[in-house]
Amino acid sequence: MAWWSARARRSMTEPRSETAQMGGLWFETPETVQFAGGSLTVAHQAWGIDQWPPRLTGDHVAPLLSPLRPDAWPLVTWFWRLDPGGLVLNGDLERKIRRLEWAVRDRDQGELGPRRDEWVTLQGLRQLRDRIVFAADTLVTLDAFVVVTSTPDALDADVALLQARWESLGIHAVPLTWEQARMLQRMWTGLTSRGSADRPGWWRWLMGSQDIWWNPRVVPTDRVGQIVWPGWGHVTDDPARGVYVGHTPQNQPVFVDFFQDVNGLAANLLVVGATGNGKSFWLKTLTQGWLAQDWGVVILDVDGEYRALCDAVGGTWIDISDQQAGTVPNPFALPARTGHGPTDAMRMPTMLRTASTVLRLLGSWDAVTDAAVQQAILQAWATRGVTLEDPLSWERDSDPPTMADVWAALETMPDAAAQDARARLWTYWRGADQHVLAHATGNWPTMPGSLVVWHLGNIATQGAWGTTKLPAATAARYWLVMQTTWAWLRVRKMQNQWTVVLADEGQRLLAQSVLGPALVDLATTIRKWNGVLALATNQPQALWDTPAGQGMWNAAPIKAFLRLESQQDVRATADALHMPQRVATALQALPPQQVLLRMRDGFHDAWTQVRAIVPPEEEAWYRTRARRTS
Repeated sequence: MAWWSARARRSMTEPRSETAQMGGLWFETPETVQFAGGSLTVAHQAWGIDQWPPRLTGDHVAPLLSPLRPDAWPLVTWFWRLDPGGLVLNGDLERKIRRLEWAVRDRDQGELGPRRDEWVTLQGLRQLRDRIVFAADTLVTLDAFVVVTSTPDALDADVALLQARWESLGIHAVPLTWEQARMLQRMWTGLTSRGSADRPGWWRWLMGSQDIWWNPRVVPTDRVGQIVWPGWGHVTDDPARGVYVGHTPQNQPVFVDFFQDVNGLAANLLVVGATGNGKSFWLKTLTQGWLAQDWGVVILDVDGEYRALCDAVGGTWIDISDQQAGTVPNPFALPARTGHGPTDAMRMPTMLRTASTVLRLLGSWDAVTDAAVQQAILQAWATRGVTLEDPLSWERDSDPPTMADVWAALETMPDAAAQDARARLWTYWRGADQHVLAHATGNWPTMPGSLVVWHLGNIATQGAWGTTKLPAATAARYWLVMQTTWAWLRVRKMQNQWTVVLADEGQRLLAQSVLGPALVDLATTIRKWNGVLALATNQPQALWDTPAGQGMWNAAPIKAFLRLESQQDVRATADALHMPQRVATALQALPPQQVLLRMRDGFHDAWTQVRAIVPPEEEAWYRTRARRTS
């Protein structure tokens, strides 16, 4: 059944879109169908491909889009859907093969021989089984849909001609019902480029239909590359919750569902590769995918490489580096309310613990001085009508005190402990390192946007991972960053939102004593806070030679490898993951910008090779290293 659509009339003075689909005397854009005199009323017919010939390739299918008539021809749009895991080696497959063997053998005794469909199915299952077992191939389920668009009076004739072409190639198509075709109509109305809130039922139906009335085909990935040809037709929209990670060498897009719980762990991502081979570029591609799926993204940026991307997408840039430090988080601000009673009942004590820890990192004092500092903090809050003993006073949302208020409170306290605290904190308040406390006025109880970039600045990496001691001013700032990030995770969890914490230059972050243990702790617990940790490093050996590295290695079930520094690194990585020989060979010869991606599939590893393909304007954001902020 065809459906009808009246398209909006558009002024012919508008320039013709370069992306319009040409069709003789008329062409279709995502907004309208245009003709020489204006817009047309068009009709559509949608089909599901039920049967493919065994040796069909993209070269054979391409002529299907040739003109049907000299004056005009219909718009023929192809949609492809690929689902992983088309065939599973289990008892069901064994029983299916055995039943077919019995059927073929029994009928083979008769004069007419076995049924051809049973014999063909048996041979096909055996071949696919052998591809999995002996060639370590990956199988996928391939679906195809075709939509024919023409004028109402010509649609039936056009469909008849197209059907004749399909049948001549051995392609059998099943017409979709009116309701199903209506869903596919939205494929080119412009909604596919908007957010997930605009995606109606057709989108979920197409990507997750459980009632398939045609016969999808299970094929090896190289066969997909032969059938699905690039440059023709359209590709279906992204999976409902998948993040684009790249295209395979066969030009098929790959998506990863970071919501999935992998063996009870978070879907943490560990990226390993030599400098200059595309780690940051690939992570920026993933960042766009996370943002498109409504994730919040928090980036720990050492060298300022993410500034261009942050500016381009309207993110929040917070500079806490030594050289150009801006606003630092205010340690005296109350955490945001989460809606979780036990957590909210500790808002004031949590703030007090955070603030006293930061000041103790700076002052290195004893318990007596620490008690005096906590009293000064509470005194600064008391002037705003907020006290530790009265939880109702916490709800007044008063502006939090700053170090100026705490310093004033310390000056009113005559005891020696308060004087000791002032002496130890003076350099961070009025001296050479005053940017630490004098600038600690930032109040971000919740994430100030979907993308936040913490610019950390250059980090010393002397010593083994997790052991490098930082200057007190740096350690305090980094500790505040992690505490603020944790607070955001807690709030977003209660709002049922998901968050990625991305740490580039991981070898420099894990090397020091504050961020190293904090990131490992984050990796092991972030799952229960609706989060994922993604970390990149150019030092694979340290991932299994140091405690911090081992912690990250064990907590990241998704691993991505780009070209490594040396063959020694390749061998060590292959041994650590027990790579199949074919995968190890691919890693050894991996070209630049190519990513070897490893997922856990139950108790087994699943491997694929991808390269991120992005629009030129986005590529400019990802490659802008000249805008680095030191």
